[in-house]
Amino acid sequence: MNQARFSRQQHPLLGLLTLLALATTLLPGPFVGAWLHPQWSGAHLAITTRQSQAKAPRSSGHTAVLTYKNDNWRSGQNTTETLLTPGNVNAQTFGKRVAYPVDGQIYTQPLYVPNLNVNGTLHNVVFVATEHDSIYAFDADAQAINGAPPPLWHVNYLPPGETTVAWEDVACGDTVPEVGITGTPVIDLATRTMFFVTFSENSSGQFFDRLHAIDISTGRERPGSPVVVRASVPGQGAGSQNGSVSFDPRYERQRAALLLANGQIYIAWGSFCDNMPYHGWIISYAYDGSSFRQTHAFNVTPDGAGAGVWHGGGGLAADSEGNIYFISGNGDFEPSAPRPSLGDSFVKLSPDLRLLDYFAPFNQECLGEADADLGSGGPLLLPSYSELIGGGKEGRIYVLDTNKLGQFTTVSQPCTEANRSRTDLDQVLQETPPSTVGGLYGTPAYWRSANAEYVYVSSVGHPTLAYRLQRNSKGQVLLSPTPSSQTPERSFLFSGGNPSLSSNGTSNGILWLIDPSGALRAYDATNLSHELYSSAQDPDYDTLDSYVKFSTPTIADGRVFVPTKTTLTIYGLLNKSSAPPPPVTYNNVGISDDFTQNVQAANYDGLGYSYSATALAQAGITPGASVLCNGLAFIWPDLPAGVKDNYQANGQTIPLSSGPGVTVVAFLGSATQGSTSGTARINYSDGSTQSFTLGLTDWTTSPPAFNNKLVATMSYRNGPGGQQPVTVYLFYTDVTVDPSKTIKSVTLPPEPAGPSRLHIFAIATKGLYGSYNNIGVSDDHLPAQANFDNAGHSYSLQALQQAGINPGDNAFYRGVSGVVFQWPNAAASQLNNYIAAGQTLPVAPQKNASLLAFLGAASGGPSYGTAYVNYSDGSRQPFTLGFSDWTLNEGKAREPSFGNGIFVTLPYRNQPTGQEFVKTYIFYAEVALQSGKTVKSVTLPATVNQGLLHVFAVATKTAEDSPYNNAGTSDDSNPQSANFDGTGASYSAQALAAVGIFPWQPFTYNGVTFSWPNVASGANNNYLASGQTLLLSGTAHKTALALLGAADHSDASGAHGQVLVRYSDGSAQPLPLCLSDWTLGDGSFAPSCGNSIAIVTAYYNRPSGPQLQRAYVFYAELPLDPEKTVKSITLPTTVLGGHLHVFAIALK
Repeated sequence: MNQARFSRQQHPLLGLLTLLALATTLLPGPFVGAWLHPQWSGAHLAITTRQSQAKAPRSSGHTAVLTYKNDNWRSGQNTTETLLTPGNVNAQTFGKRVAYPVDGQIYTQPLYVPNLNVNGTLHNVVFVATEHDSIYAFDADAQAINGAPPPLWHVNYLPPGETTVAWEDVACGDTVPEVGITGTPVIDLATRTMFFVTFSENSSGQFFDRLHAIDISTGRERPGSPVVVRASVPGQGAGSQNGSVSFDPRYERQRAALLLANGQIYIAWGSFCDNMPYHGWIISYAYDGSSFRQTHAFNVTPDGAGAGVWHGGGGLAADSEGNIYFISGNGDFEPSAPRPSLGDSFVKLSPDLRLLDYFAPFNQECLGEADADLGSGGPLLLPSYSELIGGGKEGRIYVLDTNKLGQFTTVSQPCTEANRSRTDLDQVLQETPPSTVGGLYGTPAYWRSANAEYVYVSSVGHPTLAYRLQRNSKGQVLLSPTPSSQTPERSFLFSGGNPSLSSNGTSNGILWLIDPSGALRAYDATNLSHELYSSAQDPDYDTLDSYVKFSTPTIADGRVFVPTKTTLTIYGLLNKSSAPPPPVTYNNVGISDDFTQNVQAANYDGLGYSYSATALAQAGITPGASVLCNGLAFIWPDLPAGVKDNYQANGQTIPLSSGPGVTVVAFLGSATQGSTSGTARINYSDGSTQSFTLGLTDWTTSPPAFNNKLVATMSYRNGPGGQQPVTVYLFYTDVTVDPSKTIKSVTLPPEPAGPSRLHIFAIATKGLYGSYNNIGVSDDHLPAQANFDNAGHSYSLQALQQAGINPGDNAFYRGVSGVVFQWPNAAASQLNNYIAAGQTLPVAPQKNASLLAFLGAASGGPSYGTAYVNYSDGSRQPFTLGFSDWTLNEGKAREPSFGNGIFVTLPYRNQPTGQEFVKTYIFYAEVALQSGKTVKSVTLPATVNQGLLHVFAVATKTAEDSPYNNAGTSDDSNPQSANFDGTGASYSAQALAAVGIFPWQPFTYNGVTFSWPNVASGANNNYLASGQTLLLSGTAHKTALALLGAADHSDASGAHGQVLVRYSDGSAQPLPLCLSDWTLGDGSFAPSCGNSIAIVTAYYNRPSGPQLQRAYVFYAELPLDPEKTVKSITLPTTVLGGHLHVFAIALK
């Protein structure tokens, strides 16, 4: 149904519905509940059941926002906003009204109910939920510059003896420090009831998801609330027992917004950092006023694993028939199985959660391998059409027909370069090429203006885009081939914006989003290049205190509600005295080119002389390069010679972006016409200041004055007559600052009375912990705006994105069972890596950490130096940290140095003029940690042997993360990623799959059911016998120890060793283990050792590709004492006749 048209019709029920909505805010809750829901049967009247197709109900001329993105289409539009217009949303008349403190991070979107009776008084109320398992109700109309009034009510929903869940307890640093309420609640206005899910744990380490129903006037629980979430479905998937898969809150994160439709509450779950065993779940409940009743449960991978439903916090969507839509993340994909698994798919369910239809991209397999979740973004149903729009990390946008989603098109070798960018294979209405946008971590928004319909898409590393909807020759409504407009901000940090829209019908459209840099932004919805407002325009009053990823603003009745880590901040119309000052810019031209006429354009010293760009380059200083000094790295102005490139001090205030913990502010520059100094000022965010003397040495003078440090020496300068053989210098100076405060800006000294002048080229900060000091990634459209190697080259944002690496997202080395890093949350052309200069980096403490791991690379050749692990007990552990050159020496090196692993290989890099097809790499390095200690930080090398040593990310790995020590299986698209036999050969994941062997899947042979290693291709997935002890959960009366394995480099007699079985009574039993060669000598002999063949594949992989010889996994049995219980086994320490590998162990 066309909702815009419906809302204007004088339908006979419309007046009644509006009256009922108003009544719910004025009359006591029990009276209204008994009137509208006489039996609370869940079969709600139209005002409730039609929320799946209608906009949020209105009350007394005001607009309520009761669910994520305003309606169950998830359109994000409030078309009844009469107060905010493009004419009054600006820095002079609009700004921050109040910031309410809260007790935890707000990942949920604020909800809003006008004219609500609270404590006998009508209020316009905004609700937020926090990660501390609290709900707050605030007065939306308050304005308080010097403090906020108390909440109307605040309730914490933790049961006695329970706490929110610490991130360490779920082994996932995605939400730190605690996990509580993450999914946006939903409000049933007809009964004044809010529904939400809390997450908590007790002292015994048990985890609980609870569904709550509360009275929004008081915060009190409704009768029968809460209920513990439990569910099970038939299946043999990950974590299953006895043919059933049960919901396990330890592995299931409730992030997606709740949905109220069909008289039921629908709730979705994803994972904690892909920790296994997890599944995507959709579970529905009905509430009758006295109790909850679970109505249905749907598991996305009942016979597999993965495929979480998270949507970047977005909600399940519902159409006018009550059908449910979601997009799944990475996971198993078996759509034709009796119980389908639907990883990386758009899915349509009936109101009772039966599978109706699905669509999976032709490259679903490739998305899974790259951790490029399709379901990182949420679904948008177009209100006027039977169409669905969405996308994920790969940066494609899909337009689907909800009556025929498109299912799956099988393509041979979908991950090849030839197929990667195709858009003509899937049976959908429209799809764009990969990287059309950046990674999507939110839900697009929709709006109809007087002249056009728009879809707005905000993503990582790209501007926010507006697409017009256009009808093609077939009558299908599609996105315009190119955006109709885009924001001036060319690149948003992770997680991109999550747009909302306000308008008065089809006019006065404003697009709102929260910039991850920490600013609320507003744009003309018909032309996004026209930015109306940014909270950064008035830093003294309007700035946000922090940013929460995936956050979404709510707009209603002249207010804009913005959630942060510590507050709910409300913006609205104000009276402001004056416009904010214009931004500070460079005001002096200090560098000229030796060979052009811009020698005359530069006038650094007021006498016509300037630095030479060539002489600076000879000293290692080039545009955009990192200049190292005193443990800091300055970013030299990324500008050509002959333009303004430095601050000549005249009292100007320069913004600084830094958090607390900064100890030093440092300056790079010099003085002209004599050494000089003046009084400068550090400006802190709390309003306090710190004055200090800023002095610099004359650029032609040495030794330095004012305790300056000499940074660079140039043998000549440029002047009106050309090069002049006068030695010139560049200097460093700094000031110590208060690390307990946050620096907002620095004010330079006023202009001196005499001819001397102070010049600043760059400012850097140094803290208790290091800050990024190099720009390593550029956008392909702006390739000159990064300089990884100080020679103008950089990694490509688009190439990284195509490899599944997005700013701020998890980055997995050797799959989800390997090491989990967080890739730097920096947009292209922003600082995003550390050049090692002795800085100390914090390390999140993790229980039982056994390894400290790094992602990085060197530039200018391989590089290494001495680093230090710093433990919480004060001790230090020195180690050598080294990385290979990021191009493997332009391809001259055959393999990485220093034992590095290859994290990712990229087909090209950027140079200032465009793409350069030189392969680049990011490498993995690790160091073993001392047992029993807790890592506090790591200090990078202060000096390196050559080149520059870059670090992008640091992570820890626990001892139990992967007990395996050999990578035995490779993907056919990356055969060199594993090395089963020491010569680079390995089993093929595809060949194993062809005979029914999959990670996460049980495998039965000879009456014994084994668990095949739950490990992605390329990661360690078997035990190469070397004396390791493996704990077993044994029971008595077992007669045999059963193993799946093989040998390598053995002859016809196999490889031999001794296994030691230990029983629970303390006794031990040595047993001989013999396994046959994994290829049977490429088919030249038969199995030995009494082995039987459990698995045979048609081929195996070598680094060069498939080897058309069979590969085998053998079954072996070792006799046990049936009267005893096995406690552990120790694999052979000494092996004769080759090497022994074990994939799985079971008791028979």
